Amino acid sequence: MLMNWAWPPLFFGLHEIFWSMVLIFATFMAALTFTTTTWERDRLASICIVPYVAWLGFAFAVNAAIRLLN
Repeated sequence: MLMNWAWPPLFFGLHEIFWSMVLIFATFMAALTFTTTTWERDRLASICIVPYVAWLGFAFAVNAAIRLLN
């Protein structure tokens, strides 16, 4: 949750595109790790996180495109 809250000020406030990309990738990996490690114990929790993981992947791609184009 802290990584999720830290991204907007880093990207929009400080205009640190590279570090915001690193942060969103770390958030993506944390959510993906949660999804894969809890699959056997609690499938519903894992399934509920899948759209968030997809959103983070899309956000990372947009962030990377902005980094490459600027």
